[in-house]
Amino acid sequence: PSGRWRTVWEYNDDYYGIHALNFDRSFDPPFRRVSFPSTLRKIGEESFTAYAFDTFTLPSQLEVLEEDAFVYCHFDVLRIESDLPVEVILKSVYDCTVEVWDVPEDHPQLKAIDGVLFSKDGKTLINYPNGRSDTHYDVPRGVEEINDIHNENLQTISLPIGLKTVDDYGFSGCTRLQAISLPLTVQSLGENIFDECVSLELVSLPDGMEVDKDLDEAYAVYYTDDALYRGDNGNTSAGIRNFGMEQDHVLIIPEKQEEEEK
Repeated sequence: PSGRWRTVWEYNDDYYGIHALNFDRSFDPPFRRVSFPSTLRKIGEESFTAYAFDTFTLPSQLEVLEEDAFVYCHFDVLRIESDLPVEVILKSVYDCTVEVWDVPEDHPQLKAIDGVLFSKDGKTLINYPNGRSDTHYDVPRGVEEINDIHNENLQTISLPIGLKTVDDYGFSGCTRLQAISLPLTVQSLGENIFDECVSLELVSLPDGMEVDKDLDEAYAVYYTDDALYRGDNGNTSAGIRNFGMEQDHVLIIPEKQEEEEK
């Protein structure tokens, strides 16, 4: 595309790769797709900042994906072909918005169901897209663990019988979530699972299970009245409060790069 941009290529004996790519958006509308060379092995920190992509693919040959490789980017679809650890992938897009996850059927570790990211066996819900606009989500049967459902549009979430674990900050940031019922099969709840869930009024818990207050005094001004949390047998478990709150350009990175561009 036209405009000012620079690419810093990093070489070693085996490959070259993107270390950083910056595009001045004040000139022309930014590109919405990227075509990588087959030799790409690395995407470095802050390689892409504040871009809106149609579909972005993390290629299978990728060996290094640094934390915050993408900063404040928006992905209509983020496709994972790379077999890097999912923790590495999520850290690379930590401050980004994803509407749909996409995973090829032959991926060894992951799969996508209706745009939601799961472990290959479907037992762990890894990440619900934070950019999805639905107000309700039915977690599929067979899911035993929830890593991360962080979405400001969700108002209700249905959890399946058989769910055993909700990890730390599992529903954090669901600012419009109003009520939720945890099934009797739940055995473990992480810390701060309802952090920033400002609209939450009622949580049904298995009898005898409690939820921490997750109180952040720095945001006390935003808190509403205590939400009432009840066990399935009607016993009050805990009162807690939580804070809440078209252009189609393509960048093609060539297969070969003779000299470093600045």
